Amino acid sequence: MFAKWLPISILVEVVPFLCTEGLAGFLSVTYVVLLHHRATLLEFQSLDELLPFMNNLVIQAPPENLVGLCRLSLPVMHAHLNFEGT
Repeated sequence: MFAKWLPISILVEVVPFLCTEGLAGFLSVTYVVLLHHRATLLEFQSLDELLPFMNNLVIQAPPENLVGLCRLSLPVMHAHLNFEGT
């Protein structure tokens, strides 16, 4: 999935993070990338407009210090994964 979102130079930094952090890491990367592109994403009026952008996200500038930002969001991701609803 992230191969469509991130340039290979960033992807090679992200893969070890994903291997170490598992599902929480996956959610963290997804969250940070989507948050980084939120202004553009919010402009789309339909899925037909959104999909081409998402399929070509790799050509957009990725977040700076992506792995660092993902590490900062890990506690929140872990909290959501460990949440036991009533």
